[in-house]
Amino acid sequence: MLAERFKTRGTKPEWEVFSISHLLQDSMRLIEAGYDKPPYFINFVLNAVGFQGGYPYTPKILQTCVDFLPKDSIFCVSAIGPAQLPATRRPS
Repeated sequence: MLAERFKTRGTKPEWEVFSISHLLQDSMRLIEAGYDKPPYFINFVLNAVGFQGGYPYTPKILQTCVDFLPKDSIFCVSAIGPAQLPATRRPS
């Protein structure tokens, strides 16, 4: 398993997630199994609609994703296409 190689070599993973279920079912399962330690680096990839159950970008969807972060997480956001700029800048 790739996660085991990361752990053995001391490689810090970036958890790229496309939905809350992806975060909770995949990333959290591996975190809870000890394959990473805090701080957890989570990258929310939004507006990849149709890809792994991905979500469109809206500020509310991003906030909902952030609400599900594990304790001691650092996050960033990537968005596909025209959603990239609005997703990554502070609202005016």
